[in-house]
Amino acid sequence: QTVGFDEIDGVLARFSGLATSPEDFATKDGQYLNSEWHALMRGYIESLPCPVINRPGPELWYKSFLRESELLSIIPDLKFRLPRTLVATVFEDARAFFDQCGGRMCYSPLTTRSNYFISTEKDLRKLEPLSSVLPLHVSEVISGDPVDAYVVGKRIVFDGASHASAEASCAEAAASLRLSFCLWSLTRTAEDEWYCLSLDCTP
Repeated sequence: QTVGFDEIDGVLARFSGLATSPEDFATKDGQYLNSEWHALMRGYIESLPCPVINRPGPELWYKSFLRESELLSIIPDLKFRLPRTLVATVFEDARAFFDQCGGRMCYSPLTTRSNYFISTEKDLRKLEPLSSVLPLHVSEVISGDPVDAYVVGKRIVFDGASHASAEASCAEAAASLRLSFCLWSLTRTAEDEWYCLSLDCTP
């Protein structure tokens, strides 16, 4: 069935899955084909005259999730505070960061959403073998109340305590990324400071 752009009333843009078989995706050509297909669909979405929920720029075409280490480069005027973060290839650098953070930090692989809390020497030592094969992405642990803030069109829906300044910051940053549906993972400290831990572009 063929449908013209002017016949589509609205689109919820959520990109996932493969354009090839899993076996073909395991090849270099298959991965290239998937990337090109993804870009093609994003290009079509960009051309639609109808309302589109999430029409981000190319900087987010291949990123559905942003950590604190990526947020500042993509949103340089982000109003939230960000945890101190380090990406290191030398284990001793990660150890020094661990000490700077008072013996509490979080390890997060760069390619997945997993988080591992590091609070003991034993936990820290588990990172040492990884440092020879993977970059170590670590960040400080922010003490406070975790708060999820959903951007839904022009509304901000908080799962937890809300605040006018946090609401405005969520809305402003989402608009700069052309996201009309996303999830901010925040922490509100006892001093009433707001930290941003991550952004989920497809919650």
